[in-house]
Amino acid sequence: MPSGIVAPGGRWLARCPADGRPALAVADIDPDSRDEDIRMAVRYARPWRRSARAGLYDERLPVGDARSDIRTAF
Repeated sequence: MPSGIVAPGGRWLARCPADGRPALAVADIDPDSRDEDIRMAVRYARPWRRSARAGLYDERLPVGDARSDIRTAF
């Protein structure tokens, strides 16, 4: 399966050739695009991630639980 860049809706934006040679997939993603896949990602995914990283879940993080504190083992 060749590598590539997939839009949030599952559509290929760019794809490397399937001939087995080294390749690089490149895509320009315009935040003001009228493409519904791009608009959904910019409108909903990015703001949600930003608020989650800003401490939205801090009060729900387990503290003192060895299963959550140890990040190098399963």
